[in-house]
Amino acid sequence: MTNPRLTFGEMTVFGELARGVHPADETGLAMALALGQPDPPHPPCATVPVLLDGHEIGRAERIDFVWGGGFYQFSSLSGNTKFSCSTREELLQGLEDRLQLSS
Repeated sequence: MTNPRLTFGEMTVFGELARGVHPADETGLAMALALGQPDPPHPPCATVPVLLDGHEIGRAERIDFVWGGGFYQFSSLSGNTKFSCSTREELLQGLEDRLQLSS
């Protein structure tokens, strides 16, 4: 599925867990809003540079929440492109689509 032009650098693992309420927990959400819980960005659990033709174009991050959920996020170096998805496969497909590498 991954295009040979798209590669990845060395992963850095931070191991941080993001504090957040479970999306289905309405009471927890109301409490977080009342307490002024900060909005994203969440701390990454791990980050990896994304390379196109050997040049870094951005970073992929894995965000893990205290309550057990998580997601993947890509941010370009320019800051113009940012997207999130729930699986690693969706992240790879999203990169291929946005870089027009899909066959």
